[in-house]
Amino acid sequence: MVLDMKKLEPEEREFFEVLKESGRSTYEHAKAAMVGSLAVDHQLVAAVEAKYGPEKAIEMHRKKWESVVDGAFKAAKEVLGIDKVDDLDKLVRIRMFINDGTPCPSKISEEPGRATMTVLACPLVQIAKEVFGEDLDSTWLKAAAATEEWIYPRLIELAGLEDKVVATADKFACLDKADHVCRGIYEWKTTKKEPGEVAPAKKEGRLGDCRDLSLDDVLDYCMAVTNRTSDEQALIATKNQYAGVYLTWKCLNAEFGPEIAEELYWECWKQLLVMSYNAALEKLGMEKPKTARDIGRIHQAFFLDVPSRYKVVKDTEDEWIAEVHWCPNPELGPPDVHARKMAYYKTEYSLSLRVNHYVIELAGLEDEIEDEQPTGYCTFALEYGPCQNCQFIYRKKKK
Repeated sequence: MVLDMKKLEPEEREFFEVLKESGRSTYEHAKAAMVGSLAVDHQLVAAVEAKYGPEKAIEMHRKKWESVVDGAFKAAKEVLGIDKVDDLDKLVRIRMFINDGTPCPSKISEEPGRATMTVLACPLVQIAKEVFGEDLDSTWLKAAAATEEWIYPRLIELAGLEDKVVATADKFACLDKADHVCRGIYEWKTTKKEPGEVAPAKKEGRLGDCRDLSLDDVLDYCMAVTNRTSDEQALIATKNQYAGVYLTWKCLNAEFGPEIAEELYWECWKQLLVMSYNAALEKLGMEKPKTARDIGRIHQAFFLDVPSRYKVVKDTEDEWIAEVHWCPNPELGPPDVHARKMAYYKTEYSLSLRVNHYVIELAGLEDEIEDEQPTGYCTFALEYGPCQNCQFIYRKKKK
């Protein structure tokens, strides 16, 4: 289905305008946003594991996804036209709807007393390998599998079918090489039986294991089979990305309090910032930043990939001043109680100050370049009315 731009919200229409200005296609942006969203998921686990160990990290991953699943259950009922979830078919189709939004395409098979969902492809394994250098059964993939296993009975609870239906999640492609798919089964308690085997990944006349594909190829496949246009995927993936960022902060803040949460949230972003920094150097053909202008151009590359409306106000070797006039974080971020969003955006402003300075550190120019950010688009706009921009300044230090 082609998106009707006239029916979109103003901020959604502006997103497509800003994306067009950035020069990136909706197709490529959709794939980048999918990876970005799941990369933040990974960093939540990594940050908590480093300080509190793997068990706590796996627990926090699930807690982040609790509000996602509860909201998705309601959204799925509305989209699928389900008033009351009173049979296995409705239950498994809601489960499939949640997976398709990731996107992890899946198939459903049904027989009397049983409904099975099998995930055909998922980019998590490739992201773990290609982006973070991890193999199967890493802490992040264990966390993803544990959350996946938790979702099945959670949907039973939301449907009010705890006394009638039982769930079994017995295959996890991200944990075991022998499990080339993920699988979950819903059954009436009165007719429960053994799960049965899944057909092998490789047999004559068929393609091989989906985990052998590259990240780019598996994203192409997921995009192709979820029955959404690239415009739809770009918008959905971007909304998911910034919802995920917000929910990362929210679950940390609820669990650890604002001070510890802010430090953990910063740790979530540091490694991603290093990756973005190196990607910007490659994109700009820059071997070693030397000036305020160089740092500014790296900073600009970050924001154009978001995408955002980034305006350079001053561009000299000794001083770079830029303004961001539109950003998807506040514009497409999730709705919530105003006070809670304000606490989040104040953290975002604090994080932005650290990001600005960390770019200078990565370049090894702490003694040469200083930074300043007088305004924050999301913080001040929500509290005082539109403040219209973030302003970023990099300048050569006076000797």
